This record gives sequence, C-alpha cells and structure tokens, in this order.
Amino acid sequence: MVPYKALTLLGFLVGWGSGLASGQVVTVSDPKTSTLGVEAHSYSMVEGRQGDLYGTYVDLKNNLFVTTCKTDCQQQKNWQRVKLSQSNLENNTARIQVDPSGGLHLVQLQGGAYFPLSATYWSCAADCMKPGRWKSTQLTHSQGPVSFGVLEDQLNHDWFTLDNQGKPRFMIVNATFTFGAKNEMDSRISEHVVYAACDQNCHTASSWSFTPVAPASWSATQISNGALRFDSQNRPHFVAAIENRLTYLTCTASCDQAGNWRSAVIPAPVTKYHLGSRGSDLAVAANGTLYVPFTFENDPGKPAQLWLYSCLQSCTVPASWKQVKLSEHPTFPRGIRESGAAPAIRVTGNKVVLSFLAVPPGQNHFGQLYVMSCTQSCHDAKGQWTSRLAYSSAALKFPNEGVYEYMYTTLETKAMLPSGRVAFLATPHWGVLYTRLLEVPGQSVKRESASDIKWLPTPQMVK
Repeated sequence: MVPYKALTLLGFLVGWGSGLASGQVVTVSDPKTSTLGVEAHSYSMVEGRQGDLYGTYVDLKNNLFVTTCKTDCQQQKNWQRVKLSQSNLENNTARIQVDPSGGLHLVQLQGGAYFPLSATYWSCAADCMKPGRWKSTQLTHSQGPVSFGVLEDQLNHDWFTLDNQGKPRFMIVNATFTFGAKNEMDSRISEHVVYAACDQNCHTASSWSFTPVAPASWSATQISNGALRFDSQNRPHFVAAIENRLTYLTCTASCDQAGNWRSAVIPAPVTKYHLGSRGSDLAVAANGTLYVPFTFENDPGKPAQLWLYSCLQSCTVPASWKQVKLSEHPTFPRGIRESGAAPAIRVTGNKVVLSFLAVPPGQNHFGQLYVMSCTQSCHDAKGQWTSRLAYSSAALKFPNEGVYEYMYTTLETKAMLPSGRVAFLATPHWGVLYTRLLEVPGQSVKRESASDIKWLPTPQMVK
C-alpha cells in the first residue's frame, strides 16, 4: 500500500496592491514544525483595529496554537505562537476574536463519535504569547451518552464572534443520540441550533446562556456554512444553509429567550438547486444592510452560480431580499472552469469586497483566488464591480518527495479581513503512478495504470 501523508500550511497573502496576482504568501504556522501539518477546519484569522493579526490552528498532533503579528506581517519572523492545549479527541477546533482593548477571546470545541461535545472559553487580556496569561473555562457538554454533529462539520465558518460591546457570542449545533431502553429502534435523536452568550464573569460557566433558536426538526446534519455578525444596533444576524435552504435568523432584544428569534428562508434564484458545501458568508454595512454571497449548484456538469443577496430592513420577510447573479456580471472573470467556491465578504465604508476560489483552465482543482469589489449599486446587476486575480497556486512550488511527484496546490478561503487581506489554506498534492496486475478468473492477467495522491494542507494569508 502506498503511504499517505498530509500537511496543512497556515498563512496569508499580502501586498497585492495594484497587481494582485503578484501578492506575497506568508505561512503563519511554525516553520520548524510545519511538516506536522494543520487540521484544515481549525484555522481562523481576525484583524485588530491597528491592523494586527490573530489566528488559531490545530496541528496534526492535536495541539491548539494561537499565533499573532503586530507589524510588518509579510515577514514570517514577526509571527509569534503559543500552545494553549492538546486534545485526545478526534474533533478539535477553535475560533478567535479580538476585543476593542486588544484582549483575545477564543472558543474551542472538542468531541468525537462517542464523546460528548464540549465547548471551552479562553480569554487573555495582555501578553497573550505567554501561556500563563490565558484563562479557560469549560462551558457545557451535550446531554446523553452519545453526541455527534460537532460544529466543525456543520457551522464551519464564522460561528464565534464578539458583539459591539466585546461580549462573546457563538452558534453551536447540539445533536444528541440517545440509545433506546429496549433496542436500537427505540433510540432517538435530539437536535438544536443553539445561541451561546455571556455578558459578564464569563469564566463562570453559569454566566453563560444557551438558547435554542431553531426548531428541533431542523436536521443538524444538514446545517452548514454558518456566519454570525452584529449590526450597529448590536443585534445578531445569522445565515446558514439549513436543509438545502439558505436561512436567516435574527433577534432584536432579549436574545436569551427562544421566542424572540425570527427566521426566514431567503428565496432561491432557481427552482431546482443544491446548495452544496461551497460556502457562504455574511457582512453587515454601517447602515445595516446585510450582504450574503452564496453559490448555487443547479445544473450538473456546468459551473455553479455565485449570487449576492442583500437586505436593508424587514429581513425576516423573504421578499425583502434582493439578489444579483455575480457570475454573469460583465467584470466577472471569464475562461475559468469553475468559480464561486468559499466566498468571503467584508464591507468597509461604502466598499463591498468579496473573494472566492476558481478552477483555472485545464485544471480540476481550485487553484485561483479572485477578489471582486464594488462601491455603488452593489445589490443590483448595474453594480460597479471590478474583479482581479489575487493569487494563483501556480506560484507555489514544492519539491518531489521520494517516489511522489509534486502535482498541484489547491486553495481554500478562510476569511476576508477589513484591510483587504485574505486568509486561506494552501494544500499541496503529490502523486505517484504505478502499474498493478489484475487477475480475472477465466481471463488473462491484465495490467492497469493506477495512481495514489497525498496532500499537505498549508494555512496562508494574502493581501
């Protein structure tokens, strides 16, 4: 059997300026241990008010790291890292946020097929590259002997954030399987989408509230791409793909009360479609306008469609949502095989900036990162959008490894930061061709060409 190896590099792309394609990639995980790799779902990156950067990642030994850079972040030497914990559970992921005073907040989720899902809240007020400066508190366990539906597999986007007052908030999928008293047929599943919040004394577990905000009939195994944001009035807005429908949730007051949450299914542009797992995001403009990019797959064999939804008010009324098909805009990149995957969006002033991945001509992998921006009429077909190639994985070259020959590198967008920097994963792939013999009874032995591929995921960042 051909050996398998995997590595993820964590980083960002910086310095695209007037020529995005020449942007510089910076790997922000520890180069001394980069051969250990990074779990792809564990990478998060946020930006402070002064342009300082903070990230999380989990290496393949299940160590949780926090990494930060204050200045000149295109230089790898300016990145610092601290190890917070190690988990013996198969699912281990975290998201990080920075408050207005520069304090760091982190929520870590751990669990497994036969272990209850647990959430741990971490915080650090200053000198956060020193392990002793961090405090941690375990918040909750799912009820029941067996738990599944770990958040990394469902709400795999920005499920943790801070409100406008720096208070921690996150969404979680809580799905519990309880064995039946008599037999397996007597078993039951209890599923909830839960809003977790704390206003003070957050290292006291009882200070947290956990509020079911969606009906238990919603299947936790069909919830993906969740993003949680707050507007200028400090109201939460949440968007996710739920049961193959793009769904919006919000609350105007007393959000620890389930009855105060309202929802709406955002109208789809086509009658038959599949949301898939290509991703979505949510941004809130200063005037309260919500922007939601999403990719629909409705025609097998043809490129998916990238749409942008927007809503200014009464957003729990489906008809209030406007939609524009960005993949048909005149400035949308042409000549690419596939596009629209992993969209990430931010709004700064009156400028909407959106990044997404594309499959270049002659390839079958997402190897290009594009950025589109708009400053006027962004919610309709006449929007003044521009687009450019921000980065191509063709710029990443890796040596062959023994019998494995370097083939290509795939990209996966993780975050569009306010400054325009994009955090993403780069995953190099190596392959080897060999011949195997197939012996079929009653027939001669046949020779068949086969291949084996290994990959090494790599967190990156670009501007």
